[in-house]
Formats: sequence, structure tokens, C-alpha cells
Amino acid sequence: MVRGGDCVGWRRRAAHVFWGASLVEAGALSSPLRGRVMGLRFDRKVTFLTSVVEKSDAGEMEAVSWQEGRKAWASYTPVSDGERLRAAAVEQKAEARFVVRWSKALALITGENRLRFEGADWHITGIKEVGRRRGLEISAWKIHKAGS
Repeated sequence: MVRGGDCVGWRRRAAHVFWGASLVEAGALSSPLRGRVMGLRFDRKVTFLTSVVEKSDAGEMEAVSWQEGRKAWASYTPVSDGERLRAAAVEQKAEARFVVRWSKALALITGENRLRFEGADWHITGIKEVGRRRGLEISAWKIHKAGS
């Protein structure tokens, strides 16, 4: 029979063996899974962009530029060719999924925003919450290199 305390104690003992006792006791690591959520590595830096809008001559609001906003660590996964084929995608464009940790600020991101990753801007096509406020999965396709 496993009690809650035993499970935590086992994880701490495993961290001592894997990382070394000094790091765990110093509080640098609480477990060997630190830095991972849902089995993903958040090892890519992304920047969310917000549009700067102005009124056009026709009287419509129009995006004239993109301003850098919130930055976050993300997990990056390109969409596979098989998945694109099953979705009957015809256009040749780079598609990917980004997963970021959930926060109040990032929960406000919508399809009106863009994402900058590795020097390219990405158009956000979908956002869904993963788990109960554990993360946000963002589907996007590459638009162009930033600044061009």
C-alpha cells in the first residue's frame, strides 16, 4: 500500500541518486521532472506579438505593424506530413504546435495575435487549454521571416 508521503519520499530519493544530494537539499531541484509538464520540454523561447492598428482611408481598422509582447518558454512540435495529409491540406506551408505553460497573461492570447519563433513570424490558427490550467497548445503556420 502506497501512502501519499511515501510517493513524495521516493521521488526525493530518486532525485538524490540522479542529480546528487547537494542540488536537491539546496532547493535547486525538487524532483528529476523539474522543467517538464505533460512530458514536454519547454526549451524554445517564443515571443507573442500584438497588432498596432490604425484607421484606414476607408474607415476600417487595419494592422500596420506588430509590437513585441509577452515572452515564454515553449515546446515546439512540427506537424507531420501524415497529419497534414489526413487533414486534406493542399497548401505547402510550415505548420507547428507550440505548448506553453498556462498563465493569466497567456490565456488572453487569441488568433488576432502572432508568435515569433527562431526569427520567423507565425500566424496563430488555434489555441486550446491542455489539462486544467496546465498549459496552452497553440497551432500556427509560418508567415515569413521577422522584419521582412
